[in-house]
Amino acid sequence: MNKPQNFKSLLNRFFYFGLFAIGLFFTWQWTTYQSRDLPEGIFISNDSIGISEIADYYCFQPRTVTKQHSILFFPERFADPKAYAALANQVASQGFTTYIIKSKRRSPLGDYNKISTLFPLTKQKFVLAGHGRGAQAAALFTSKNTDVVKGLILFGATIPPECDLSSSSPPMLSIYTQNGSINKDRNLSYQHLLPPNAEYKHIAGGNHAQFAYLGSLLSDGKASISRLEQQNILAESILKFLNQLEKQ
Repeated sequence: MNKPQNFKSLLNRFFYFGLFAIGLFFTWQWTTYQSRDLPEGIFISNDSIGISEIADYYCFQPRTVTKQHSILFFPERFADPKAYAALANQVASQGFTTYIIKSKRRSPLGDYNKISTLFPLTKQKFVLAGHGRGAQAAALFTSKNTDVVKGLILFGATIPPECDLSSSSPPMLSIYTQNGSINKDRNLSYQHLLPPNAEYKHIAGGNHAQFAYLGSLLSDGKASISRLEQQNILAESILKFLNQLEKQ
């Protein structure tokens, strides 16, 4: 007589356990995409860099702007924009004004076109950059606005099939890691969508999370180099690319 009630009780337990597991997963996902372990004072303006924040972006501006190009950076989906502050600081310290774009619900593919109204793209020289889905947003905007984008930097990214940049004119740099979710093989799978003269940089021992100051990411490999080492290689590669643009 009690079997139906026992079965119903068991189903209810499985249902609530499922809800708990789903909630736990999404809590972990949100937590792991928060910035962490950032260098002390990274958001404090100093004698060489002024740091400001508005609703749509963080700005890292050299006190003395010595370069023609500025960088608009799109973070990975769900990632805390602050996780890229150390990189922005390194780039700005070499004279390049750097903006970290904030997206609604941390989804850069949803509102990347807003940079058209936020920045004077037709009057100044802007390079677009991004990480993961942020790189896809940068690539999509570039594919529709090749006349105003002066360069494109992608790291830890794949390119959507509809985003064919193979005949585009802006110089491009794609950076990938050995152990990241976007490794050498996945990087090669979309090279036909980039122009023949695109540049590539492989960071041996790096992974996807260490492109920023984030926690462990789902499907990411384990890095065999430190976050600081990967960040330094990343900044060095970006600055080399930007300085080449300055000479053109």
